[in-house]
Amino acid sequence: MEKIDRLENINLKIDKSNVRIKELEIANQKLQEINSVLLDNTLEPMLIAGLAGNYISANFATKSLLKLSEIELQNISIKESNNINNNLSNALSEANPDKTLRFLTSTNKFQEISYVTKIEIGQDLLLYILHDPAAMLSLSINPTTNPVPTTNPVSTTSLKTRDQADSTSIHSGYFLEPQDDAPTVLFTFGKWVYHLTGKNHLVWSREACNIFGINKEDFDSNINSFFDLVHPEDLELVKQAWQKAIAQNRGYRQQYRIIKPSNEIRWVKDKAKLVFDQEGNALQLEGYYQDITEAKVKEERLNQQAALLDVVQNAIIVCNNNGIVSFWNKFATHLYGWEKSEAVGKHLADLVGDKDKSQWESCYKSLLAQGVIDQDLQHYSKNGHALTINSRWNIMNPENNNSILIVNTDITEKKKLEANFLRVQRMESIGALAGGIAHDLNNMLSPILMSVQILKKKNVDPLNQKILSTLESTVQRGADLVRQILSFSRGFEGKNNIVDIKQIVNEIEKLVKEIFPRSIHFTLELEKDLWPITGDPTQIHQILLNLCVNSRDAMPNGGLLKLSLVNVNIDKHYAEMRSGCAPGRYMLISSSDNGQGIAPEDLEKIFDPFFTTKESGKGTGLGLSTVMSIVKTYHGFINVFSELNKGTVFNIYLPVTETITLAHQPALEIVPYLGNGELILVIDDESAIREITKSTLEIHNYSVITASDGIDGLTTYVQNKDAIKLVITDIMMPHMDGVAVVRALQKVTPDIKIIPITGLSSFSREPELSSLGVKKILAKPYTADILLSAISDLLTGKTS
Repeated sequence: MEKIDRLENINLKIDKSNVRIKELEIANQKLQEINSVLLDNTLEPMLIAGLAGNYISANFATKSLLKLSEIELQNISIKESNNINNNLSNALSEANPDKTLRFLTSTNKFQEISYVTKIEIGQDLLLYILHDPAAMLSLSINPTTNPVPTTNPVSTTSLKTRDQADSTSIHSGYFLEPQDDAPTVLFTFGKWVYHLTGKNHLVWSREACNIFGINKEDFDSNINSFFDLVHPEDLELVKQAWQKAIAQNRGYRQQYRIIKPSNEIRWVKDKAKLVFDQEGNALQLEGYYQDITEAKVKEERLNQQAALLDVVQNAIIVCNNNGIVSFWNKFATHLYGWEKSEAVGKHLADLVGDKDKSQWESCYKSLLAQGVIDQDLQHYSKNGHALTINSRWNIMNPENNNSILIVNTDITEKKKLEANFLRVQRMESIGALAGGIAHDLNNMLSPILMSVQILKKKNVDPLNQKILSTLESTVQRGADLVRQILSFSRGFEGKNNIVDIKQIVNEIEKLVKEIFPRSIHFTLELEKDLWPITGDPTQIHQILLNLCVNSRDAMPNGGLLKLSLVNVNIDKHYAEMRSGCAPGRYMLISSSDNGQGIAPEDLEKIFDPFFTTKESGKGTGLGLSTVMSIVKTYHGFINVFSELNKGTVFNIYLPVTETITLAHQPALEIVPYLGNGELILVIDDESAIREITKSTLEIHNYSVITASDGIDGLTTYVQNKDAIKLVITDIMMPHMDGVAVVRALQKVTPDIKIIPITGLSSFSREPELSSLGVKKILAKPYTADILLSAISDLLTGKTS
């Protein structure tokens, strides 16, 4: 039984040993990985210690810094210490006394060195990155052979004498060389030492000679031999660095070009420090060279690529998967207003106005799902200016998704152009629709207008005359409205007469006082002798009415509405400051209110067609765009001033007519035009127009026959061509339009008298009819007097 227990204990110990072996294997594997990392970063002195202060591993830079071998390091203990020996004049521990390691031997001798970083590795290891004030790396040594220790390697009292001993050994050999039977570490670092005492020798290591492309036999160990190898364009800077280092007792770091004896130009990095004795006297200037030519070539390529990225007209941005920006080119600064120094390190969402980061999150999710995205986004610049951006995102490292390349193109103006193009297309569609509506409305208004005039002549009762006059003016206003619709959609300039502005203003005043809410107080100011303007009275009426209506809508709770008209002279100086303005005399129409005002971001859009801030159904967005269209037609301009919750002022400048003055004259009484029984053919597809035209002409002593379309009219004319003296024909008819009718009639009777009639105020085929010799074209709706006057002129030969 006792043997069995003994065997079980042995087996248990074996199991524990196996577990320990596995643990050691794992620890060894981890240590190898760590050592691999250390070797990959060998330029930084790094050391690994256990939590108990036992040495684990160190890279070569650490051993060079401490001047300790691997065996010596294994026999020391390492402790963090904030109590630095005041008598210790060790530069290695003075850089950061709050982060200091104390290396202690079994004989209680120590040295202290500052560390830059401490990193926990697992649960039982610490990685220290040590502070090296001169970053001295004498790498031309045997990597498999431990550095030869000094007699007292950890003595705090012998640190400076050790430096002296090292410099003496270097001085005696002039070159820092490895053992003859050992391979050289293949790093492009070369150590040098310049002795400030004695003969001022300059000592180079073999690697330093290799960097400069010379043999040690050819180096004269003096400063001039070094200066002779420096590129002439960089020589003065190199000399200045040496002089300042010696004069000011400080190290330096610089990059410059050298010229090898083979005339090859290379770049080197030169870093140096001063070494002092215990009394503080400078002993030597020492440092190292590093050949950085390849790095410079790469840097130049990167600079060229960066320069290319800076000249492209796109914002190029690189950020990580958390949105933190790492690259920001010049155009990104131009587009968003953030300097590169401000942008790098910030979240992209904070730079483009994505306050809640919802846009970033949405784009990032789409990027992960699709691998690439191409979207139009709404961004905002640093000053709050709205931008429409076409944004293309790509993952630069698909393996870990940690870098995102973003190319943003400003398409704000492009979108505006597209919107304007769509608006133009819509306006063209509206123009076509308005043309059709105008034709139909004018066809309906024409018989009404002529009927009213017939009734006025037959019925002389004052009350009936007043009613008929009201009906006539209403029909005329409807005709003017149709004409204004065409004017807006097609740019029709309207009539060009001297405008009685006072009469129009009086009509507006009457309209405002009768229709606007009583809570709106209206005032009118007119200069006594206003200069005359030439234009269309209906258009001027529309300008004033639109301004007043906008002010009314801006004051739902009432307020003050003021309309004033004055004469102004604009000089050359003011005209130069205002685009689209010419010096001269203007009539200033000013409309002001104390209403809600216009938001600054809306001011530049208020004249855009269909732009409105009113509720749906309460505004078409055509009022101010119509005003602008009319004002531009008159070669005038508009200034707008507005402040939220304080009110708005519209100043409209219309150039005056320089050579004509307006004198009020009584309306001329129209003499009735009577015929002598002449036969007139009326061709129109609208029966109401045919009948009222026939009745009007017959009342005025004309004979009339009618036809319902072009073909019927042509047939009727051929049958009665000897008797018919004049033809009145509509232009827009089915089967055969009015222009074709004119051509056919002229083939039958070349000198036939014809009056074409159109339902469109702006008729595109007027030049074609003029080329056929047509003298008079009437636009519907027309009065009986206008029609009779045209007929009389043609029959009597007054029309030239």
